[in-house]
Amino acid sequence: FLQERRADVWALEVYLKAIEKSDRRPAILKGIAACVRWISPGEHNKPMLQQAYAHLEGLDAAEIKKMSTGFKPPVQPSRCAYACCNIGLLCSPDEIQRTHAAIPFSMTGRWSLFSIALR
Repeated sequence: FLQERRADVWALEVYLKAIEKSDRRPAILKGIAACVRWISPGEHNKPMLQQAYAHLEGLDAAEIKKMSTGFKPPVQPSRCAYACCNIGLLCSPDEIQRTHAAIPFSMTGRWSLFSIALR
């Protein structure tokens, strides 16, 4: 996640687990700073963000912004255009490329085997 310069909810979860056991604490703190800068707070991620802010205690917004330089803001999922996802799935561009590229195209022009996309 650090090599990819990720700053999303999954990355934050990894950074928070790794920071206590890693000798790369400064790099992980930069990842945490990027995550708190770009992740929209909500009930589902509130505990993780509180834990992240505890690690960044004493830093102001300018320092957090500086630490997060070079990290990628999270990609917001969008409604998938594939028929297999018409049941309401939201797919990021990476998920579409990874998951849907292997789904065979049926004779009717609709995606078959939608269960592959649900894995």
